[in-house]
Amino acid sequence: MARLFVLVVALVCLFTTALGDGEVIQMTDADSHLLREGEWMIKFYAPWCPACQQFVAPYISLGRKMKESHPDIKIAKVDVTTEPILGGRFMVQHLPTLFHGINGEFRRYNGGRSADDVEKYLTAKMWEQTEPLPWYTSPMGPVAGMLGYAMVGGNEVQKLFNVLTSKHGMPAWLVITCGAVSVITAGILVGLVLVCCISMFSRSPAQEQVVYRNDSFGSTGENDEPDRKKGAKKSPQPSPKASPKASPSVAAAKSSTSSSSPRERKGKKKSMKASAE
Repeated sequence: MARLFVLVVALVCLFTTALGDGEVIQMTDADSHLLREGEWMIKFYAPWCPACQQFVAPYISLGRKMKESHPDIKIAKVDVTTEPILGGRFMVQHLPTLFHGINGEFRRYNGGRSADDVEKYLTAKMWEQTEPLPWYTSPMGPVAGMLGYAMVGGNEVQKLFNVLTSKHGMPAWLVITCGAVSVITAGILVGLVLVCCISMFSRSPAQEQVVYRNDSFGSTGENDEPDRKKGAKKSPQPSPKASPKASPSVAAAKSSTSSSSPRERKGKKKSMKASAE
């Protein structure tokens, strides 16, 4: 009886999916760039999740209603088992998880799991009451992008590990050892490249000091004081005033008086007085 009930439920789910799944867009990582524009409601699920199976029919009904009343709001879903990178970008931890997105801004939906609850959340714009995810956790931000690339690299490494162990028969410990050595070697090479780049584009303290000294001599500063003292022009000192030149007669008289004896000078004075009288 229990098996019959499970079979009936599965058939109903498949029938409902076949009728109305066209209104729900199956989103992949290659289509994630479309989420940057327009308004979206995105559901992350897994086929094995019981809660996700219960939410299949209400979500399809939501897609049908929104297509008829609000065709500008797109209803999408993401299978995390086939799209782990997209699930990692949104940092999905619980299933099912719903996100609302509008023009690249995303908010986590924490309301009811019925079609009416989600429809009211969209039509009444109840999402405006919730702050969008910050840039460092936004699915379209740089951190999520790096996380997505890291998950891509992890998936490729896992595929390589499966190929080497299953097809080529290599022991797991050898593959892990080779992988660890490769990672360490790559890290050392990247570190050397970074050190070389930093040394090329940076200056040592001695070079900075030399450059500073050269620049200081070329500019006005303390080191310019000796140059200014050397190059300063000396102000001309005033020359002493020349004494006026004496006339020839006066000069001759002075020379004669200086060269004559005291008696001669007395006689000349008397003769000058006599002539004056």
